[in-house]
Amino acid sequence: RNDKPGLVIATLQSNEDRRKVMKAKRKLSNKDEYRRIYVDEDLSPEILTARSNMRTMLKITGSDNNYMVKGCKIVKKQL
Repeated sequence: RNDKPGLVIATLQSNEDRRKVMKAKRKLSNKDEYRRIYVDEDLSPEILTARSNMRTMLKITGSDNNYMVKGCKIVKKQL
């Protein structure tokens, strides 16, 4: 195995902390040393399935150009 770290799980104290981290994660790609670091939420299988089903419904109805899945809601895309 190489010297790169594997999966790191961080537990945050509040939703505000989570929101700040998720908002700032885009800045990682601006630095070469952090370009290959990814920050994702750990979602339950139920939420992942619900989101997938909503995306499938949008594709089937042809609404995927005007609407998107945000969280567990279908919202109109901002143009």
